[in-house]
Amino acid sequence: MAGQNGASLQMDKDILDALKRIIRIGVVQSFDAVTRKGRVKFEDKNGLKSSELKFIARPRHIAPNKQPPDQEDDLVKIACDHCPHQHEAYVMDWNPKPGAWVLCIMRPDGSGDGYVVGEV
Repeated sequence: MAGQNGASLQMDKDILDALKRIIRIGVVQSFDAVTRKGRVKFEDKNGLKSSELKFIARPRHIAPNKQPPDQEDDLVKIACDHCPHQHEAYVMDWNPKPGAWVLCIMRPDGSGDGYVVGEV
């Protein structure tokens, strides 16, 4: 970049390095639906596995004709536009499966504490 001095370039590099420690993409290794916590593996950090992270994103989705064992109250009936009856479906929470790629926000202090924001 024209016109930037060495100190400014170093500051830009330091900011970028800090952001790389804070914002990470990894692969879910384990997940506990009750506690909403799990572990993530970061391939760009030589396969480093996280401490237990909190999964904060809970997008809900509709699963037609699939009754989750712990969400019996989430049954919805959807009217059919082209037929005289209704269809059953279940509104379910997002529970990541091992192997899913997720976006993580980590504390920059190196404590290993952080959050999983959602699937990518």
